[in-house]
Amino acid sequence: MGILDLFKPSVKKLQAKKDVEGLIKVLTNGKRSEADILMQCEAVKALAEIGDQRAVKPLIHALADGDKRIRVNAAEALGRIGDPRAIDPLVQCLREWYNQESYLWKAAADSLGKIGDVAVEPLIHALRNWTDKRPCQSNAKEALKRIGKPAVESLIQALKDEDYYVRILAAEALGEIEDARAVEPLLCSLKDEHSGVGGTAANALGRIGDKRALESLFQALIDEVSADRRSRGNGSWGGSFATALAKMGDKRSVEVIIDCIFDRLGSCRRDLDDLSTRLFEDYTDLIVKARFVEKSEETWYHGGKLSYNFDECNQSIERLCGIHTRISTNILHKVAGQQDEEVTWAYDWDQAWYGTLSFEHQREVAREELERRGNPPYDPSAYLDEGAWKLPSKAATSSALHGTSG
Repeated sequence: MGILDLFKPSVKKLQAKKDVEGLIKVLTNGKRSEADILMQCEAVKALAEIGDQRAVKPLIHALADGDKRIRVNAAEALGRIGDPRAIDPLVQCLREWYNQESYLWKAAADSLGKIGDVAVEPLIHALRNWTDKRPCQSNAKEALKRIGKPAVESLIQALKDEDYYVRILAAEALGEIEDARAVEPLLCSLKDEHSGVGGTAANALGRIGDKRALESLFQALIDEVSADRRSRGNGSWGGSFATALAKMGDKRSVEVIIDCIFDRLGSCRRDLDDLSTRLFEDYTDLIVKARFVEKSEETWYHGGKLSYNFDECNQSIERLCGIHTRISTNILHKVAGQQDEEVTWAYDWDQAWYGTLSFEHQREVAREELERRGNPPYDPSAYLDEGAWKLPSKAATSSALHGTSG
């Protein structure tokens, strides 16, 4: 039998009477059974509803309770009451290991967001000093994001922190808050010595959507891709900068991204899901599938074998041949010029076997079609025409496929 069973208080009745002291008594009396714990959770929720300042200290004490349900409910209640005395204890909840106490730190982050601007400086201090626990720094960032605009100036200052991870988190939070005050500082961060900071700043600028960022983002994209080519593909391909430009509706990134797609087999595919639809519109599947080859793997105990299927690639190129537009002509030029790739064919415990993946058939199909079209030149200006990214009607495409005029 639990201690509370001796008098079985009704939490609902205590809440209806706004009996704060009675509810605190339910919360602070010892517990011995599951029923006691559930009753205390209800008492915490009732104290949150009433919002009386007398509950703050007992709720802060409950953040260290042995039952995680009471800890989470207490964190949520303190946010609803909004008393600044809860800031430091809630900030400390963010240090809870994110896997085991995810509900607690999320509740604490939400509550700090509700408490607002007075929580900014303690959270910035946590963000910049909890270098021993990277996930906990991320928790502090989440709380600052929830506070929103009152945190912007402090986050801008954090962009100059000596720890690159703090700079990344600050840029990320500024992008999520979407305040125009962050545009100029984030533009400076595009040139950060750590590539992760520059990429995060680019993503943030894309989310904010301020047109002042367009030229700097485009130049950063060109610089990044140029550096990657100089390093023979060992660097970054500029996905963050291209994504930001795409979010802002700038088609100048299209030429660079199409170049990247046809320069390598799959290194940038992981970034294309969101990016390609924004950039290529109706041509998304045609462009992506014209380059990428489906890879399958057969594994066994000591190794495996890989195979490569060109079916979708060939179908996409065939469709492009039947669409007589400047965009399709440009893509066929890229297909005609693409290089073979060295790929892994098989592997075992201690070695791998490589071979050449040939695109000769695809190159030949594209060259023949370009000859039928009179060998028109590659024209990157076509990418800047907003109307060019809509596919012709099915009737027009069908006519093109059958070689008739429409």
